[in-house]
Amino acid sequence: MTNTIIESLGVYLPPRSITTTEILQDCTTQIRFPLEKISGIKTRRMAGQEEFSLDLAQKAIENCLEKSKYQPTDIDLLICCNISRYDSPDRVSFEPSTSIKLRKHFGFDNAIAFDLTNACAGMFTGIHLVDNLLNTGAIRRAIIVSGEYITHLTQTAQREMESFMDDRLACLTLGDAGAALLLEKGPNQETGFQKIDLRTFGRYSPYCIAKASPQGGWIMHTDSVNMTDVAIKSGAKNALAVLESTGWPPDQFQHLIMHQTSRMTLNSARKEINHLLKENILHDGNTINNLEHRGNTASTSHTVA
Repeated sequence: MTNTIIESLGVYLPPRSITTTEILQDCTTQIRFPLEKISGIKTRRMAGQEEFSLDLAQKAIENCLEKSKYQPTDIDLLICCNISRYDSPDRVSFEPSTSIKLRKHFGFDNAIAFDLTNACAGMFTGIHLVDNLLNTGAIRRAIIVSGEYITHLTQTAQREMESFMDDRLACLTLGDAGAALLLEKGPNQETGFQKIDLRTFGRYSPYCIAKASPQGGWIMHTDSVNMTDVAIKSGAKNALAVLESTGWPPDQFQHLIMHQTSRMTLNSARKEINHLLKENILHDGNTINNLEHRGNTASTSHTVA
């Protein structure tokens, strides 16, 4: 049995770039906090003027197909994994689904299409599902896509935040992006995904909740300290367990690509993995950090990185 490979990868970033300094300056209440230093984010891309979630997903697929040898009619499955469905000014849409809209737009006439949402792990959940369907022969190739316009949460937080201790602070680290992957079976077992493993820790879900704000718009409340602690400890153990199951020694990989949330989180995770390994395998040279000009782009984070 051969492995699942990424045949093509597409990314789209909205053109508008906003600095962290500008984000803080536009807060109704002055926030005295070194956000750029702690987060490592200098700028992020922001949609919401002429482009929204659906547009970001559409342009990511366009970029993916431009690099691919396949046409829309060659695709058997389309999965949309974005959290945000903010598709036009002041409009969140659920029906028809994002996948149905994109299926019609591109002419994915032979593709099953549905939406799948699993917070920031959405695209990986899609990869896991597609990998299983490819292994059974149910499909030949699939596109996984996400368009995340989430900086409307930033705008709500700017209006509502009361201090740097506010649990809405993480909203100021967000960025917008679209990402798409075209997956199929590779020619052999030497290329492609060697091991895919997902674990969920649903009991900690209250640490990050997005919901409608009583004052209008949408907002995200995050217990950053506890969420980071859980994510780092559980994530490091899981990553090393998966690495061990492949039989690869720890120094045989080239990059660690984590969910891009903050520089402090990346550094803490790296230290935790090195601690568990009892050697300094991870360092600045092999830990991917694209936070400086992207910020946290939710479910598209790893693909953009």
